[in-house]
Amino acid sequence: MSTGNGGETWFPVSVKTRPRLTAVHFADETTGWAAGRDGLILRTDDGGIDWRRLTEGGRDDLADIYFLDAERGWAVGSRGRILYTASGGKRWTLRLSGTTARLFGVFFADEALGFAVGEKGTLLRTVNGGLTWSAVPTDVDEDLFGVRLFDAKRGLAVGARGRILKTEDGGETWDAVRSGTQSWLEAVAYADEKSVVAVGSQGTLLRSADGGASWERVELNAREWLYGLAFADASRGYVVGERGLILRTDDGGKSWKDQEAGLKINLFSVAAASRDDVLVVGDQGRVLQTRNGGEEWEMMPTVTSATLFGAAYHGGTAAWVAGRGGTILKRTDSVATVKIPRPRLPPALRPAPPRLKPGEEADAATPAVEDDIPRATPPRLKPAPKP
Repeated sequence: MSTGNGGETWFPVSVKTRPRLTAVHFADETTGWAAGRDGLILRTDDGGIDWRRLTEGGRDDLADIYFLDAERGWAVGSRGRILYTASGGKRWTLRLSGTTARLFGVFFADEALGFAVGEKGTLLRTVNGGLTWSAVPTDVDEDLFGVRLFDAKRGLAVGARGRILKTEDGGETWDAVRSGTQSWLEAVAYADEKSVVAVGSQGTLLRSADGGASWERVELNAREWLYGLAFADASRGYVVGERGLILRTDDGGKSWKDQEAGLKINLFSVAAASRDDVLVVGDQGRVLQTRNGGEEWEMMPTVTSATLFGAAYHGGTAAWVAGRGGTILKRTDSVATVKIPRPRLPPALRPAPPRLKPGEEADAATPAVEDDIPRATPPRLKPAPKP
């Protein structure tokens, strides 16, 4: 689905695919890629209106995709699969990862240094742009779900049972950091060089004031599962979670204010274009937006009931969301929106399941190709001019 008015209206996009899409990334307003189950990779060159299949797929899910620029990108998934493109997604090369572990996340600090994390403490590092990968000893066996670097030296990885790893030498070595929790940690994000926040199960929200060396729990009046977070700048950040929970900070994560949208559905992703302009997506195809920092939320009309897991938002019409069953939405024209009154009651204290279950694999009975997405074809070579 698409919108061209900041999400006030959404219309179907010509994408129908059986494999679930789990990640989407845009290099600019027109060029984007989506990855999902069965090794599926799609590309668009018109801002998400039309999509082309770049891989035939197999039985290897793709859990994450990351693009450094408009040409270079990586995708990771089941059985240690790492795919690389240097042509903006037109052609993909399988890189040897040296592992069969399922990979959950990938991130590049620059054109050479990159990391992938996965099950049973798997942490891979490349120093040549993903040409080759080597396993970095971590001495942990918990699944790792997210990895982020502040610069080419400092970074963090988070995972199951409160596991946090920290590097200060560009990922050559990683040290376990005491988190003080056994909760499942879903995501981590830097507010600035010193302030870092990690979120996870049972309302767990951890904050570090020293770049991740030590952590303390920020007490919340909630036990909902926290799924996503984003910082607009060093002070303003947002967290979303189960049962419509939305939190906002104005001090780099020290304290959080309830910004609930009034909907009791799971919210999985949040993207901030600025301090006040924020997009949130979740269950039942819901897309919410605020333009005043969460004081009021508007529900955008959609024509899908599919769960939406991811959002990318840079303001205006530069917004894309993706989710279950290959659903892709892009902003188009504006229509009337519905304002949602904020509830007066605090969030209910109820646990929720993780967004992504460990060891979850694609159904082997699901056909690798079941959609109406055409194959991408290489450009025809024009004949050389006659002398």
